[in-house]
Amino acid sequence: MRRLAIRALFVFVLLYVAVVGTLYVFQRRLIYPGWSLGTAAVDPDRSGYRDIEVTTSDGLRGRLFYHPPQPGKSVILFFHGNGDSVLGSMVAMQRLVADGYGAVLPEYRGFNGAAGIPDEQGLYRDARAARAWMTANAIGPDRTVIIGYSLGTGVAAQMALEQAPRALVLIAPYASIAHVTAARFWWLPANLLVSERFDTLSKIGRIGCPILLIHGAVDTTIPAENSALLKELRPDADRALFPGVGHEVVFTQPAQALIARWLDRHRL
Repeated sequence: MRRLAIRALFVFVLLYVAVVGTLYVFQRRLIYPGWSLGTAAVDPDRSGYRDIEVTTSDGLRGRLFYHPPQPGKSVILFFHGNGDSVLGSMVAMQRLVADGYGAVLPEYRGFNGAAGIPDEQGLYRDARAARAWMTANAIGPDRTVIIGYSLGTGVAAQMALEQAPRALVLIAPYASIAHVTAARFWWLPANLLVSERFDTLSKIGRIGCPILLIHGAVDTTIPAENSALLKELRPDADRALFPGVGHEVVFTQPAQALIARWLDRHRL
């Protein structure tokens, strides 16, 4: 019996190491499904948008879509989720564009036919290329509101930390990728395995602008306790929880209307 127990333990350890090793090697495909599996198929109304090519600091040809604002309105820099694309960004921005806000919608490397392979630093480079284009076209931080959704909240937080916009909106945000991974895969040493950090928890207290946190109360992809943690470290942030709504909150009319009211209240 002792030998059988030792053999069983040995097999269990081998299987555990194999599973952990596989997850470590293929983690980017799990974190960026829009790159590995393709993005959601949507065909929004693109009227009013310009398709613009930009170049990143590491030499990749990137793209963004730009919709100019009405006079006196801010421009929203929007970062989409990990299974979406810039076309989904247009859907998420419909209400705000209809209200007169401008929109800059960058695409991530590797997504929706874009060149490159996504990683954390690469997505930051893509975002910086979009901000450089904005600066070159007289859209500075004093005219910019940054909005991030899901994966994009980590990119949005980094951009707001580097150069504070007029406001920051994080929709279905996570504390960090490692935090979400540890909660879902409790049996994994997430802090050691996860290479893509997107550690918003360590940054939010140093971002110098008004912040709005939005979450669906029944979000099972990124549970709402993540935005609650961010609120604890940034008590002056506003937080809205939508009962009965899941991870799709960014595409719902009530959430988009709340963002519009919040921006109007801050005279943005």
